[in-house]
Amino acid sequence: MDSIDDVIHRTEAAFNANDPEALADTFADDAWSVGVTGQVLHGRAEILDVSRQLFAGGLKEQFARYVVDEVRHLAPDVAVARKLAYATDERGNDLAADHAMVALYVLVRGETGWRVVAHQNTIVQ
Repeated sequence: MDSIDDVIHRTEAAFNANDPEALADTFADDAWSVGVTGQVLHGRAEILDVSRQLFAGGLKEQFARYVVDEVRHLAPDVAVARKLAYATDERGNDLAADHAMVALYVLVRGETGWRVVAHQNTIVQ
């Protein structure tokens, strides 16, 4: 993964392709993720397992467009990024004028590039 934007765009592509393996690949082995329901997932394996369940169920027909809203580098190899997610149809057309979700990512750059080490999704009410 070459850049933080690449990580977010790979996440978007994985979501829209219903591809839990590609989604989990953006996370570090020991990452954690907090979903919109408050469920905390520990580690890439659990993130993959729950992603498989969600993509087979409630997220099966969901599509989104992601916008990297802001990136702050806390150290040369540590960054926090805020992403806005817009609900779309399968062609990528926005379903509403404003974003439906905000996500916060903490990313670390290692030998294989940037990986997500912590992630939280929040639905916009």
